[in-house]
Amino acid sequence: MNVLRPFARCGVPARWPALLLLCGLLALQGCSLLPGSREKNTEEASAAETDGTLQTDAGPASGPDAFTLEVKAPDAIREHLSRHLELQRFRKLPDLQASELSRLLGAADANARDLLGTLGYFSPTITIEMRDVQEADRPPHTITVTVEPGPQTKVASADIRFTGDTAEAPEFARRKARIQRDWSLQPGQPFTQSGWDGAKSQGLRQLQATRYPTASIANSRAEIDADANQAKLDVTYAPGPPYRFGALRVQGSTRYDPDGARRIARLPEGADYSEAQLLDAQQRLASSGYYDAVFLTIDTQEGVDPQAAPVIAQVREAPLQKAVFGVGISTDSGPRLSLDHIHNRLPGIGWRAVSKLSVDRKNKLASTEWTALPGEDGWRWFTGAQLQRETTGSYEVN
Repeated sequence: MNVLRPFARCGVPARWPALLLLCGLLALQGCSLLPGSREKNTEEASAAETDGTLQTDAGPASGPDAFTLEVKAPDAIREHLSRHLELQRFRKLPDLQASELSRLLGAADANARDLLGTLGYFSPTITIEMRDVQEADRPPHTITVTVEPGPQTKVASADIRFTGDTAEAPEFARRKARIQRDWSLQPGQPFTQSGWDGAKSQGLRQLQATRYPTASIANSRAEIDADANQAKLDVTYAPGPPYRFGALRVQGSTRYDPDGARRIARLPEGADYSEAQLLDAQQRLASSGYYDAVFLTIDTQEGVDPQAAPVIAQVREAPLQKAVFGVGISTDSGPRLSLDHIHNRLPGIGWRAVSKLSVDRKNKLASTEWTALPGEDGWRWFTGAQLQRETTGSYEVN
């Protein structure tokens, strides 16, 4: 919680802000300038338009197609097969031999059945035909894949179970009921591979989001009865032990006090693990200005006490000082010069200072804002100063 408090409590004389502002703006020793965008992208585009056809580096060699592929099936199935059939990979090979083409046709049936199975069609009727084409401006062969998908498989039952000591605990009963209630692939719904994978992942994410970061899928099985067009689903989750937040350990910090990082993160030590709280703490550290990169994770290695699991903060520190110079021009106020300066640890008091100078024909501005690290109670000191002259019509406002 950030609350403004009177500056006088810290005991710093009132003339120090002005002196430190002038010193910081006139002598920026050791500052690191932000590099300009001088690097130029020298990579050539991978796509070039030739004779009205877009050719990419990832695409096949140029030249006439070896064959034309036609898929006759219901719309949704036709699009899926046309995109993913293995035959498409070889269509652009101009030197495709007859023996190789025969081998591809032999494997196309199994390939199409595998693709249809991911959509829940396990008893399709597939016909693959090839005919020669005599026209000079067309590929020499046309391959036609005709599909009658048959009925789509439906979910007959979904058995969601849990294993391990945690699963038997009374406090886990509500979590178990919630996952079973929110299961996305309920009986009566069409079975698809993507829906099955998504349902399993959704249940796992619900466990891992709070208290159980080491949860996993112990085993899963989908039994398909192609004759009855039914799928029986069975998945078992292993929640693992419940975790609580321990102390924050900062790795990669040399310039700034790790204890300050702990106070900025405000991670509730002793509270139940929560992925949302972990991400909030990570965001607070990243937006503090002290670090260029921050990544937080809870330590789940063997031998760590789950009831006081340390949180590892891997950080890359920002420079101690940073200055940005700006030059601009506008029709209203003419040429403009600006200087932004950040000092992440002012000598003597250790506060963070953000200062700015801006001068143009109508406006002159000098400002600074100083912020202390949060205390143990979450409160922090803040002070700022600003001088500005603005020309408005025939008036000058100071």
